[in-house]
Amino acid sequence: MIRFAFMINRIDGMTFEEFVTHHRDRHAPLFTSIPEAQQYVKKYTVSHPVTAESYPSPAYDGLTEIWFESRADHDAFFASKNYEELNW
Repeated sequence: MIRFAFMINRIDGMTFEEFVTHHRDRHAPLFTSIPEAQQYVKKYTVSHPVTAESYPSPAYDGLTEIWFESRADHDAFFASKNYEELNW
């Protein structure tokens, strides 16, 4: 099993709340909607840091984790035409 973790930050001018909504409600469903996600991706999650007074400021705004059974599955997924044509 191969697990990739992508720590991402929002673009300038976007609030944290706007980013979370986009990441959770637009990006994640779009990613998982393509047939190759069903075929090659074993697990997909998005998460966002929770702030607290006693915690340091987070270094990122979101985390996307993607699990694949093998490197070949990873390569096939990201090389698929459906992935390349996604309208992020």
